[in-house]
Amino acid sequence: MKRFYKEAKAAKGEDGFAVLLDGKNLRTPGGQFLILPNLRLAESIAEEWQAQKDDIRPATMPLMQLTATVLDHLSSQRAAMTERLLSCVETDVLCLRAETPPELRVHQEKHWQPPLDWLKKTHGIELKTGLGLKAPRLSSAAQAAFERKLSAFDNWVFMGVYEAAAGSGSLVLALALYEKELNAQQVFELAELERIFQAQKWGSDAEMEKRRNAVRAELAVIERWFGLLC
Repeated sequence: MKRFYKEAKAAKGEDGFAVLLDGKNLRTPGGQFLILPNLRLAESIAEEWQAQKDDIRPATMPLMQLTATVLDHLSSQRAAMTERLLSCVETDVLCLRAETPPELRVHQEKHWQPPLDWLKKTHGIELKTGLGLKAPRLSSAAQAAFERKLSAFDNWVFMGVYEAAAGSGSLVLALALYEKELNAQQVFELAELERIFQAQKWGSDAEMEKRRNAVRAELAVIERWFGLLC
């Protein structure tokens, strides 16, 4: 799509904050008015639109994409998204330790156990670990605690937690990122710990590096998203 406006700016409206393109309220792809919870997020999205050149490239506007998902889809899909998050806890990347080689398992235990200890200390949720593909079962108490935690989030925070968990393979790391226990780079290094270990031992390739860079960039966006919301 060609750029069709000269100026993008944030503005305060009756129901919240909006983004105006040449004075007209911006809508989502689903037709919803862009009503945002605070001025900082509105200004950041306006900056994404203002930075567009002759052609509008949605991929260069990650905050806009997250916002559109919240407004167009999250309310109707939140229950299903919550189920997906809970179903993935048993295979959380932090809970699956390698059987071999032993030095990898030691490396995992050294770096992956602290976030699990933080989860137990801060939220009273204890997750067991397993070897290889033998995923430990999630206790009913842990599931109920995660459900309470997720249900307490508004749609904006929930969206960030969901995307962080999807990108890192870990709901634990997603919560740690939101609560500023870990930053995006730390979450990336923990999420990719096994792959980085293998790459250091056996070497990497362009496709693997491209994937890792995409994960790193995605987590950085979510960290910024949380920062704008809080």
